[in-house]
Amino acid sequence: MTRDGVSREPSTAKSINILCVSCAEELLSLRAAVLRGAGFRVIEERDVNRAVELALKDSIDLVLLCHTVSSFEQSRIIDALRARRRHLPIASVTTLDHESAPAGSVPVPSDPQRLIDVICGMFHEDGFKN
Repeated sequence: MTRDGVSREPSTAKSINILCVSCAEELLSLRAAVLRGAGFRVIEERDVNRAVELALKDSIDLVLLCHTVSSFEQSRIIDALRARRRHLPIASVTTLDHESAPAGSVPVPSDPQRLIDVICGMFHEDGFKN
C-alpha cells in the first residue's frame, strides 16, 4: 500500500494511457493530477469531438468520462468509439450510484482513492492490459 493509502501495482499504472474527458476545467485538472500521481499517463480533453478523435488512436487504453459531460454527449462518445474500437474500455465517473453510468461504460467512483483502485483492478483482473 502506498503512503496515500491506495493499493496499486506501479507497473500496471505506468503502462496505461488514460484519456480523461470533462467539461469542468478545474475538475479535469484535479482528476488528471490524481491519476498522474498514481503513475498513469493522462491526456486531458474538454472538447467532445476532439476526445473522440484522440480515443480512436491505439495508444489510448482507457477513456474516463467525467460526470460533468452530459449523458447525451457521453452516449455520443461511447457510440462513436464502439463503432471503431469495440473493445476499448470506457469508464464513467458516477457521483451517486452505478445506475447513472451510460450503457456501454463501466461505472467508477468519484473518490480519488477508490477510482485508482477500480482502474487498476480493471486492467489487472480483466486482462485489458498486461
